[in-house]
Amino acid sequence: TIEPVAACGVALESAGAAIMQRKSTEDIGEQIVAASQALSRLSEHLFDPESQAKCQRAAALMLVAGNNLLGKEEAPVGKSWLKGGRA
Repeated sequence: TIEPVAACGVALESAGAAIMQRKSTEDIGEQIVAASQALSRLSEHLFDPESQAKCQRAAALMLVAGNNLLGKEEAPVGKSWLKGGRA
């Protein structure tokens, strides 16, 4: 198997186990971030540009989710945050 596929699978299974064991959101977030990194590495092995882009997008969204669980917030971009909006 391709190493990033196995690493992503292990990280997602670990996140699922952490949820079932009612572990902290930090533990779950760390596993989601690890899965995101593996998915990003997987995208490097894809030859189809569309598939590669979809894999990279999924990795980016997974990273955001993991960071949210870890309590890391993204820095606001632009000035919309001044009016209480989201960046």
